[in-house]
Amino acid sequence: MQYHTRQKDSILALLREQEEHFLTVDEIRLRLTQDGISVGQSTVYRTVERLVADGVVSKVPSVDRSSARYCFVGRPETAAHGKLVCLQCGATRPLECHMLDELSQHLEGAHGFRIEPSRTVLYGLCAKCADGIEHSDHTCKGGCCHEH
Repeated sequence: MQYHTRQKDSILALLREQEEHFLTVDEIRLRLTQDGISVGQSTVYRTVERLVADGVVSKVPSVDRSSARYCFVGRPETAAHGKLVCLQCGATRPLECHMLDELSQHLEGAHGFRIEPSRTVLYGLCAKCADGIEHSDHTCKGGCCHEH
């Protein structure tokens, strides 16, 4: 049975507003408090974990192995994709590329290691941070990526 509470609705609305940026539990709690919404840290944690289980929110471990980060994905099928996370600005994009399938097959066949696509996170620099130029659309030079 799904319960809708004011806190859950507020957390979901905040994550929805953040689009591609992942937030920690502490960041979510701080932003809600700044908006006048009182919510405890454990409530935020339980709520985002429940939203992850529902496939509405995605979770990635942090770069420095501290707090995990959460981001609204909207549809469970989107959560099935891996993520690309910018180390500089924190922007996160779905990793939708058929080349990942080839890498997955190679890792399993040659190394006996099966990756979990929905938990695959690649860290690096987005085009904006790498080039210092704002790119509104990604153009894949190799033709590997799905059209967005």
